[in-house]
Amino acid sequence: MKLLEAILKAGNRMNAGTSRGNAQAFNLSSLRKLSDVRSSDGKTTLLHFVVEEVVRSEGKRCVINTNHSLSRSSSQSHNRNLSSENLKPNEDREKEYMMLGLPMVGGISAEFSNVKKAAAIDYDSFAGTCSALTTRVAEIRELVIQRENNGGGRFVREMKAFLQAAEEELTV
Repeated sequence: MKLLEAILKAGNRMNAGTSRGNAQAFNLSSLRKLSDVRSSDGKTTLLHFVVEEVVRSEGKRCVINTNHSLSRSSSQSHNRNLSSENLKPNEDREKEYMMLGLPMVGGISAEFSNVKKAAAIDYDSFAGTCSALTTRVAEIRELVIQRENNGGGRFVREMKAFLQAAEEELTV
C-alpha cells in the first residue's frame, strides 16, 4: 500500500496546479506509464525513483522507531550514544536507511499476489453476477417470510442466519 500511496503523491506533485493535481486515486492501468517517465539524463525512471523513496522512507521510519523505543527503555548513557549516532555522515545514514527499508519493498510481491487474478475478472460479468445474487437473496427472503407466517421453525431460523450473512457479503 505504501508504494501505491507514494505513486499517488508523486503524480499529484507532478500535476500540481492542474486539474489532475489533487487526485484521490488513479487508474491501475496508469502504473504502466511509471517506467516510461524518465529523468532528464534518461537513467532513472519514475518507478525507480518512487521505489527508492519508499525504501528510504521506510528505512528512516525504522531507525526513528528503534531510536525512540531504545531511548524510552535505556539509561542516559545510552542516550548519549544515540545522539552520536546522529553524527554519522549523510552517506552512511542514507545507506542504512536503504538497507533497513529494502525488506518492505521485498514484501510487495506478497501484497500484490492477487492483483493479477483480479485484473483478469471481467467487470460487467462480475456486476451481473452480483445483481443476480441480490435478486436470488431477495427471493429467498420472500420464501422465508412466507414460511415464517406458517410456523417455519428451524428452517426459518437457519435461513435467517444465512440471509444475514449473504446480505452482508453482497453489500461489500
